[in-house]
Amino acid sequence: MNEAAMQASPSATNRPKLVFVGGGRLAGLLYSTCYRQYEVLGYVDDVHQEAYLTTTYGVPCLGTSEDLPSLKAQGVAAVVAITDASARRKYGELLQALNFPLATLVFPTAVVDEHAVIGPGCIIRHQAVIGPQVKLGPNCVVSDNAYVAHDTVVGAHTYISPGVNINGSVSIGEASFLGTGAVVIPERRIGDGCFVGAAACVTTDVPDGQTVVGVPARPLEKGEASSRVETRSEAASESEGPAPLVSVLMASYNHGRFVAEAIQSALDQTMGDLELIIVDDASTDDSVAVIQSFQDPRIRFVGHQQNQGIGPTKWHAFSLARGTYVAILNSDDGWLPDKLEKQLEVFAAANAGELGSLDRPLAAVFTGAQVIDEHGAPLRDKRHFYYSIFDQPNRTRHEWLNYFFHRGNCLCAPSVLLHRGRAAEVGYLDKRLRQLGDMDLWVRLALRYSLWLHPEKLTRFRVLPHGGNASGATMRAYLGTRWEYSRLLRHFLSIPSEEELLAIFPEARALIEPPKAPSAPAGSLRAPAGPPRTQPKPLNKAAIAFVVAQLALQRPGRHRQLFALETLFELLADEERATVIRERFGFDYRQLTDLVARYDVFGLADAWWLPVRMRRRLGKWKARLLPR
Repeated sequence: MNEAAMQASPSATNRPKLVFVGGGRLAGLLYSTCYRQYEVLGYVDDVHQEAYLTTTYGVPCLGTSEDLPSLKAQGVAAVVAITDASARRKYGELLQALNFPLATLVFPTAVVDEHAVIGPGCIIRHQAVIGPQVKLGPNCVVSDNAYVAHDTVVGAHTYISPGVNINGSVSIGEASFLGTGAVVIPERRIGDGCFVGAAACVTTDVPDGQTVVGVPARPLEKGEASSRVETRSEAASESEGPAPLVSVLMASYNHGRFVAEAIQSALDQTMGDLELIIVDDASTDDSVAVIQSFQDPRIRFVGHQQNQGIGPTKWHAFSLARGTYVAILNSDDGWLPDKLEKQLEVFAAANAGELGSLDRPLAAVFTGAQVIDEHGAPLRDKRHFYYSIFDQPNRTRHEWLNYFFHRGNCLCAPSVLLHRGRAAEVGYLDKRLRQLGDMDLWVRLALRYSLWLHPEKLTRFRVLPHGGNASGATMRAYLGTRWEYSRLLRHFLSIPSEEELLAIFPEARALIEPPKAPSAPAGSLRAPAGPPRTQPKPLNKAAIAFVVAQLALQRPGRHRQLFALETLFELLADEERATVIRERFGFDYRQLTDLVARYDVFGLADAWWLPVRMRRRLGKWKARLLPR
């Protein structure tokens, strides 16, 4: 185990021992999350003796699968860290034949119903949802943001990619692979050894061994070439040659006028060790033709057959990334040539311990942004929301979190360079969010890792007229922003301790500490001292959530008020938590109902008084116009 992991977990000797079968990128994602719970001894790999797990995390290779019997004798558990379903079956059956103990890894952000059955060796990754009465066979993987609905049965060794939606009462055979974003409607059967392409929609049963693609899913004809199908496995990605240092991710949709400029700005980077992954979301203009006119071998293009939305499209691009770092580039924006080079210098300085203000490992480096209009000229309208929003100082992790909570987003998404493993650890983008998906990710990152803002304006952010941006001045964007803001504030309920709470919100001290007794006036007789006040106990999770809700009520905005009232309502639903809050803060059900009556989160007061105002105005006009 490497030194950094040992430092993060001083009681390493008390943890169960774990070995990975396979040392590629899936193993890296698992290691970055589970090394605190397990003492990871290393990995076995029949192909690579210095795989990704060694080059990135320094985890040693312990040999090949032939060494598994000797490892079993050391009392370790194993988990198969390979995406290819046939390889999962091969090594899963080998471990079963050896009677090798299998570890089951359930990430902390996953939701698994208490009535679901999870087989040994399964991996349930970030924000995956496993419904009631689901049965997962041994050695399955359910990836980030995947959904497996009630009464579904999944056979052993099956791999379910990010964002897959499996609806109720589905049956999936052994060693099948479901690509990113695939959908299976209820009560369908997918046989053994099947391959379901990315974004396919399975509406009929799929026989054993069949490959299906498209919407609705259809069998892939022999010899059919399709750039629309994701067929990459862990082994396939290794065979494409050395992984680049940076994966540039571009989600494209109807930006035919601008996409060539965006692509060229990525290809012109002075740091050339990159791949450019472009996923087009079924554009109806000439975007695809423009993209395919580029012949640079660093470009990888995937086109959706049907529009899926910005969140799933960005997730699809992320699932294809191979780089240690990932950069987001919108298809209508651009970069200055040395952007990535300067951001990588910041990561290098952080890794060398030269950025003294960091209290956690660095996960993201942003840059300043040049705000331009549709013609590429500097934006002149000083009243525009985007005119100076990105002109910000660098902040500490705690200061960023305070800003996000009270004021919103001020970081430019196409400026970011992310550490891919750390972004994957927190779940990357939430596909349910359209307006604030980037800010939601910044909050989740900052709760675990450090952020850094490079002061130079190395990104060109384009503002389109008439609300043409996804975040433009439209009613849809306004309503979506308010709703999504109320949801992402819930991440602050995971603040782990009172110390961390006060580091993020120094103003919370007034809500936590009891008021000091007034001092006696000069020259007066002091009252007899009473019994010394006991120091209050540190806040527990419920008390921290209560304080966060109170902080939200101190700022204007119905989205904050909605978040606060929902939080307080949920806290008081549990008698034990309600008792803690009543005894510590003097807050009970009566105060909750008073707050509900005070804060008009649905704007009903405006609707209530509007007819009254209209009648009053109408009466005044009648008095003026009608003869007496």
